[in-house]
Amino acid sequence: MSKVYWIVFSKDQLWFSDQGKLPEESEILETLSSQENVRTIEDADGQYFKGVQLAAESLPKDWKLVHLRQAFEVLSANEYKVVCKLKELLHWDEEHQFCGKCAHKLDKLTDISKQCPNCGREYWPSPSPAMIVLVEKASEDGVKGHDEVLMIRTHSFPGSFHSLVAGYVESSETLEDTVEREVLEETGISIKNIRYVASQSWPFPFVQMIGFRAEYAGGSLRFQEEEIEKGGWFRRNNLPELPGRISLARKLIDQWLREGE
Repeated sequence: MSKVYWIVFSKDQLWFSDQGKLPEESEILETLSSQENVRTIEDADGQYFKGVQLAAESLPKDWKLVHLRQAFEVLSANEYKVVCKLKELLHWDEEHQFCGKCAHKLDKLTDISKQCPNCGREYWPSPSPAMIVLVEKASEDGVKGHDEVLMIRTHSFPGSFHSLVAGYVESSETLEDTVEREVLEETGISIKNIRYVASQSWPFPFVQMIGFRAEYAGGSLRFQEEEIEKGGWFRRNNLPELPGRISLARKLIDQWLREGE
């Protein structure tokens, strides 16, 4: 049997062994492997991973605790997908223990579903759809190097980086509706030529990010003070600190930067 790796979370932080890697089964204390809610998944290559959510004081003192945003920078693409799935499933297990119809405790049905033994209703994990958009403004002189991108920093961002406008999809909205509404609500400007680019699983705590690009159409920046700390238009040669490379926001920004080369 191949090695089994453990994904050990403490809220939005991930534990690495004293070797700076995901711990193997042999490094896990017996008290950890006996936890009630341990999730096990197998990747496409047949590698097994186990995930568990634990308090920081439960772990070896020589292990390193890293926020998920930083951990994603050192994980492989495959490990990133595994970590996202385990984080989301563990969150779902914690938040969905009882039937929404009759309030009976749910039983596990499959690896990704639960069923109420009382009324028979079935449940599946459903990520919340959210959009993120790169808004660009072409320069008046037509020089690519003078084009600008809208970047903001919210009060909830860790660290000191800026990112892009983002928000959750509301009932009855199309994704494009959400893009327009969020940009207008948070920045006061209108946009045009909205187009889809890519999507990404984002486990904070359980989101499907859907990435778009759009063009500035009119209006002056007027930031929503309750959410936005600061922001503005930035040229390619004068960008603020950017989000991590694993994020969809960074992928959209990097795409825009390459177009100016």
